Amino acid sequence: MNRPPLLALARTEASGEIALCAPQVGVWSDPPAPGLVLGPGSSLGALTQLGRRRALVVPEGVEGVIEGDPPRQRARAVGYADVLVRVRPGAAAARKAASGRAASGDAEGLHRILAPTDGVFYAAAAPGSPRLAPIGARLQVGQTVGLIEVMKTFHPILYGGASLPESAEVVEVLAADGEEVRAGQGLFVLR
Repeated sequence: MNRPPLLALARTEASGEIALCAPQVGVWSDPPAPGLVLGPGSSLGALTQLGRRRALVVPEGVEGVIEGDPPRQRARAVGYADVLVRVRPGAAAARKAASGRAASGDAEGLHRILAPTDGVFYAAAAPGSPRLAPIGARLQVGQTVGLIEVMKTFHPILYGGASLPESAEVVEVLAADGEEVRAGQGLFVLR
């Protein structure tokens, strides 16, 4: 059964930065890189609890650039409300300039599904199989739209998130099958 992504907790700090925090106890992995522009629904990596891995995403109302140094570890134990990353707000213009394509909230009615981590993107479950989310496909929350291979392990990319509607149509596929992608890179444009 596909589980919906978890929403990070957000709090505004005295400095004006937004702290994105763990919504549960667990092991946080695949952190996004400093300097990455985030918006609602962007990937913050994954949170694993009792062997169950769930995507962790940015909640509504948070947009900005990740501040600070790269994490020293690819995975670390976190407690409830532990700060995962700090975001400098006000990055809508930076995201538009960086992507050159429609991003979540950039154009009326258009949204993007972003790569949750660095890896190799696969559009089908197996070679020769039909694409999981071809252009024109109607997506529902929890539906697998692609796979990311990281160190010979395949992770499903699930449709859903706070900034995405219950159902949407794929209007553009931004990554080629077998293409190496980076965390936060656009994979699909939806309407």
